[in-house]
Amino acid sequence: MRVEKYWGWYEILNEDPHLIVKKVFLNPDSISPLQYETRVTKYWTLIEGSGSVCLGKPDKSTWQTVAGSTWKVHDKMMHQISASKDGLLYIEIICGNIADNNTVVHEV
Repeated sequence: MRVEKYWGWYEILNEDPHLIVKKVFLNPDSISPLQYETRVTKYWTLIEGSGSVCLGKPDKSTWQTVAGSTWKVHDKMMHQISASKDGLLYIEIICGNIADNNTVVHEV
């Protein structure tokens, strides 16, 4: 089932108490919320498009990224991903204590 968001959409491909696999699309020129999770680690594999990845502080830790790139987001690491004019499609694997729904912390 596709879940629509203001920044794009995602589909859950597989889910169990310790692992979630998602297919995620960021709309052209959009950006995901700046956030971090506790008790989980994320892995991103970019499939199509390009954009930038921020791991850590947004003003110091941003890298350009393209299809074929992979990224690891550690527990409690601030992160954000943005799409270029063509959008960005990637696979997100979340590992850890998924059963605890209170893992995501959004920055304001």
